Amino acid sequence: MNFNITIFFLIFNFSLFSQTEFKLSSTENISEFKIGSNVFDLMSKFKISFGDKGLDQMSDQLKKLTSIVAYSSDSLSGSSNIESSFNDYILNSELMQLIQFEENKYEVNIYTSENEDSIIEELSMIVKKEGSFKTIYLQIRGEIDLEQIASVASELNVPGKDFLNKIR
Repeated sequence: MNFNITIFFLIFNFSLFSQTEFKLSSTENISEFKIGSNVFDLMSKFKISFGDKGLDQMSDQLKKLTSIVAYSSDSLSGSSNIESSFNDYILNSELMQLIQFEENKYEVNIYTSENEDSIIEELSMIVKKEGSFKTIYLQIRGEIDLEQIASVASELNVPGKDFLNKIR
């Protein structure tokens, strides 16, 4: 009996402290952009110097990332799916709102998660266009430097990259 109780508490504690994942119930009418950890692992093995401090910093930031995922949609069903999945994800994660703003009829919400050393490990952003169904969700994971992440996103042509300049 004690063994069963111990197992229950181990599973319960693990589920409490495990990181939640952003999940879409359907990807119908949704465009997807993903760069996985294998790409960043490969990049970290190369010793590249561009001779330009800005490019070298951007290269260093890329090597510290583990994934970039973006979803976008222009349809009612796709945008609703992205938005409801984002709201569920925020409610069940440890993300804290970093900034919210409106620009050119776009509403932007950016959330981050930090580890115990105050290093940002995740940046999640949702962008909705007023008067249309245009919605973008962007998630970046790894060791994130807020000064460099906008440059990295621009170089990789990540959906929603233009809105990251506000956090510099």
